[in-house]
Amino acid sequence: MDERFAPDHWLKWTPSASCMFNKESLLQQHQQTVIFGVLLIFFYDFAELNDTIVDGIHRPVVYGIGVNVKTGEVFPSSFSHKGPAEQLRSTRTFTGGKMVDIYDSSRGLVKIGPCKWSSNLDVAFWLSQKDDTILKYLSTSPMAEPPHFVQHMKSTIQFFLEHSDCDSLFPGGQPQLYHRAETGSWERVDQP
Repeated sequence: MDERFAPDHWLKWTPSASCMFNKESLLQQHQQTVIFGVLLIFFYDFAELNDTIVDGIHRPVVYGIGVNVKTGEVFPSSFSHKGPAEQLRSTRTFTGGKMVDIYDSSRGLVKIGPCKWSSNLDVAFWLSQKDDTILKYLSTSPMAEPPHFVQHMKSTIQFFLEHSDCDSLFPGGQPQLYHRAETGSWERVDQP
């Protein structure tokens, strides 16, 4: 592992003003625009450190990070589970939906939708394309994508094809709601 991302380096690096978070500031500044500004400053500094060159191609050293909201520590992380309704959320973004805050911390709920997409998109042909073609045309950085990128894109497209009528995913125009079960998994919540 690159020494910049060894645990002792993270402990030395995290206290800098540009990437130190504390519980109070995160709770007080939950507004998306404020968080975006803080994260933008952090990621600017992080991007400088998170670059390596492999065969002449710039790639990230770390693809994901975590933040301990109690201490402000930032650390390399990967997440095998991407949260509830990952394919639905990915399809929404893939079809042009805006990035939105889906977590309601006051209620401990993830709220998805309702959202709409056009069922007229001709995307089925992507499922038969080679991985290199998908990377070239569906990625902004094809040489630096993580290994799961192509499979993720194919599963998103498959979900879209199976749910071209997005209204069926949101009966009565109601969002999908999820909460954490005692087991730690996400469970769908019935509408009140």
